[in-house]
Amino acid sequence: GSILSSYGASGKPGAVHYKRRYGSSPEALAEEDVGGVIEPYELDDAEHVVFDTMTVRRVLESALGAEHQARAFYKKMVEMSDDGELSELYQELADFEATHVRWIETLLEHFEGEGD
Repeated sequence: GSILSSYGASGKPGAVHYKRRYGSSPEALAEEDVGGVIEPYELDDAEHVVFDTMTVRRVLESALGAEHQARAFYKKMVEMSDDGELSELYQELADFEATHVRWIETLLEHFEGEGD
């Protein structure tokens, strides 16, 4: 199976992979230990979410943008990594985000030509 589908006794995804690769349970990370992050998706009209005036279509479009951004991040990490196993994990995550993109695009097709 894939790295993402491996579950340990803790029930957390990737626990088996982590234990095999690094041994004991994960240590706490300091901010300087993190090489890159997925930036939060910027909503130009976030107040509409708060006040519940955003249309379903616009919510889906925003979600699609966030999924594209996450996929681009993981693809970049694949290219930057010189560790084969880590590259494999990043590729699986990018592929996982691609399934989200396809699902949201399918939902958006329902709203073609509609105002919301």
